[in-house]
Amino acid sequence: MLIFGERNDRWIMKYWRQLLVTVLILCFATAINAQTNSDAVDVKTSEGKVHHALGIAAGTSTGYGISYRFFYSRFSVLTVAAPFYGDAFDLSSYGLSFIYQATNYPQTNLLVYQGNRFLTDQFGVESITNGAGIGLEYNGDDNIVLNFMFGFAGYDSFRSIYPSVEAGVFFKF
Repeated sequence: MLIFGERNDRWIMKYWRQLLVTVLILCFATAINAQTNSDAVDVKTSEGKVHHALGIAAGTSTGYGISYRFFYSRFSVLTVAAPFYGDAFDLSSYGLSFIYQATNYPQTNLLVYQGNRFLTDQFGVESITNGAGIGLEYNGDDNIVLNFMFGFAGYDSFRSIYPSVEAGVFFKF
């Protein structure tokens, strides 16, 4: 068994590339947070409140299926899962995404997101997609939330980079 070989080197480079992109996205989100002026607009805030939401989400970098979203202040975590079973395949989509609410208005908000999607088959992880972008969130009712997001994603463990589109409908409780 080779410790340092061509196969291990490719895996290490892929791991470091994904780590670098994740760190850059987190730095970008932090820089956006540092530039907001909380005294500029006096609006209703949900600082310190915890909300939960269930719904349906579909996205090329956030995953697709039944979703759960955990809100805390301006941050939220989105998890998505959906199994697909057929005669010739067993495929599952799992997503874990981080969303920051850049504005805080009663009806519409600007979002910044970082999404991670994992496609698995009966043999293990088939592909990993990481993406980031911006979006709009609409609070139609006190309990209904719609969001549409657009960005770019590295598909199949960053072998290719293309635009990504995400959408979700959630019921807060």
